[in-house]
Amino acid sequence: MTRIILTIFFSLFFLPLFSYGAFAAATACEVKNGEAAIKSCSEIISSKLFRGKPISKENLSIMYENRGRQYFMKEQYDDALSDFQSALRVNPKNVKAGNNLGSVYLRIEKYDLAIASFSNVLKRIPDYALALSNRGIAYRNKGELAKALEDFNAALISDPGSDYDYLQRAEVHKRMKNYKKAISDYSASLELRPKVSNTYYNRGISYYFLGQHQDAYQDFSKAHELDPSNKDAANNKKAILKIIEKSKK
Repeated sequence: MTRIILTIFFSLFFLPLFSYGAFAAATACEVKNGEAAIKSCSEIISSKLFRGKPISKENLSIMYENRGRQYFMKEQYDDALSDFQSALRVNPKNVKAGNNLGSVYLRIEKYDLAIASFSNVLKRIPDYALALSNRGIAYRNKGELAKALEDFNAALISDPGSDYDYLQRAEVHKRMKNYKKAISDYSASLELRPKVSNTYYNRGISYYFLGQHQDAYQDFSKAHELDPSNKDAANNKKAILKIIEKSKK
């Protein structure tokens, strides 16, 4: 019996989207990465001075936010959470810090806390596409697919050019076994970003479930062409070809 590998590639699905703060004047805290940024942010946070003057609450909040992003990228999640929480204490209106706080909860799989954080952001800016998309991921990971679909629909209304959100919604449709809708969303994503191996691979799986074996073969072939290291695509390409050849006998 020919076996199709149904592994779903999530590399495009589970990377939380971050929001970025900005200063009127650039600092190392803003423009650097890693330890250089952390050092600069820490010095300003500790001194409460910015360019020799007392720092405003808005900029202090951004300092915490920027340092928190650096900690997140270093996978120091406790430090990241602390900084995003501090950013919000200093300036509760900092919706970017609120989105980033939710992104950390999303990464450490505390989905209820993530949903609460994104929901607080959306109370202030109901059409904030980043928060809608991230909350959709949290709902999807919890298995609340109807709520996830609602959020991705809203995110795409707010940002119709987001290939990322088409991918998110496609995965929800796939889990709900709405394969035609999943294919439509994968195709929309590919119109925006046409050279993504994983998108072809995942669309190929949807074609397979619909029994459209020739289309599935073409997508697995394209996925493997774009990423020769994609062994699942290569194996599925061979398996689906056997199915096609068998059907001709």
